Amino acid sequence: WACGAGTVDGRRVGLNLGARWTDGGGATENAVIVDGHLTKLAQHVDFAWDRRDPRRPWRLRGDGVDVTLTPDHVEATPAWLRPLGDLRVAFGRFAGHVGDVRVDGVQGWAEELHAIW
Repeated sequence: WACGAGTVDGRRVGLNLGARWTDGGGATENAVIVDGHLTKLAQHVDFAWDRRDPRRPWRLRGDGVDVTLTPDHVEATPAWLRPLGDLRVAFGRFAGHVGDVRVDGVQGWAEELHAIW
């Protein structure tokens, strides 16, 4: 899951991108908001990141989506809790585009969670 918000070229921009949570369900949680107008994105987004070093850039790509989150800070589940769940969260700035909307400089985060439900 990834989320961000900020101002780009005088426009208020927000984004919400997810992967795998809705796979096979016929829907996505993906959308971009520009100056209060929500545009739903029907396509799926793939998250690619270095699991050995989550401080490296995270790449989110899909049909019409190509953004990179460059982390400033990363949080992770302590090793002793990982048998119950493993969470990695990277906080930083996005660059790239969602459709024709630039998201350069938008602050936000991306995460990957594996948990026992």
